[in-house]
Amino acid sequence: MNRLLAAIENPLERRLEDNLEVLAPRPSGAAPEKAVERPRRPKLKAQAAENVAEIDAAEQVLGGKACDAGAAARVVLGAFLRIAQNGVGLGDLPEAVGRVGRSGWYLRASWRNASLTRRPGRRPAFHSSRADRPAIPSEADEEARRAYREREDLTRERRSIVNKIDGILATLGVKGYKALRRDRREQLNCARQPGGDPIPQKARARIERLLDRLDLVLKLIDQVESARDAVLKKDAPADEAERMIRSLTDLRSIGPDVATLLVREAFVRQFRNRRALAGYVGLGGTPFSSGGSEREQGIGKDGNRRVRAAMVELAWMWLRWQPDSALSVWFRVRVGAMGGRIRKIMIVALARKLLVALRRYVTDGVVPDGAKLKAA
Repeated sequence: MNRLLAAIENPLERRLEDNLEVLAPRPSGAAPEKAVERPRRPKLKAQAAENVAEIDAAEQVLGGKACDAGAAARVVLGAFLRIAQNGVGLGDLPEAVGRVGRSGWYLRASWRNASLTRRPGRRPAFHSSRADRPAIPSEADEEARRAYREREDLTRERRSIVNKIDGILATLGVKGYKALRRDRREQLNCARQPGGDPIPQKARARIERLLDRLDLVLKLIDQVESARDAVLKKDAPADEAERMIRSLTDLRSIGPDVATLLVREAFVRQFRNRRALAGYVGLGGTPFSSGGSEREQGIGKDGNRRVRAAMVELAWMWLRWQPDSALSVWFRVRVGAMGGRIRKIMIVALARKLLVALRRYVTDGVVPDGAKLKAA
């Protein structure tokens, strides 16, 4: 209590009173009044002492928003001066603070001021409450994700090596070289510059060393992919995650790579609802509401970038290999004859719907409407 009372000093009192005066409505056409120095009110500490229970309760409602007792006092008093204009008393402050926090307002405190401000931008769906946040994966689930992420690193390294080789050959004017073909070294022996001269010795040595690195990376990728595909060749799945992977690969347009990514990165987690799932992936909406302006700003892109990119790619594949499904029909009806930008916008909506449908399929066994399975 002493810390709370010590945080409320006379400069803070004048600052809060000035804020209340600025926010007070002023008649239109009225001339601005000159600032008048007001006498200090020594009763402020007494009022705070009488309502210390409300301050403690409000501090609990704020959760981790207040870093110490002084910041908590500034936040609560600043919020009260603004909430009181709408007829809310200090006794109702904890409930009011919780209510405005759920309705999209947030409290901002600093060493200079405390204010209650409308949040103008993004509110990810899975951050709406603690219950909506996905559970932390287990140690076994976290360990199982390493194989896919290792393959992602290896493919990035493969792309980097190929780009370096193409860059060296481009400076020499050599075209048509394919570094990923099996006869890449034979191609290097036959490569010639535009004038008919062979590749210079040092440039050739550099390319050969890059090819040695490329051979090693390709070998490691084959090992990782073999371990990934071994899940599909087992007689029975070893756990729930492997069962979901095998179920996803039964659908047309879904291969082992995408199925492993979706299960290991998303479906092994527990989500409260579909909005929490879309928010985790970064496919949820970001409404903008400030004053009389309300509009959509597109998807949040605050979630798992791997799953989000894979779902957008899978949505295009779904239209090709599942044309009779309900989701594909919905997409064609909504897009119609439009193309270009509208198709790119609607494909994200299709990816979000498809993500929810696949989640229901692997957990509840509900096959998406009109979807076809692969032939046995």
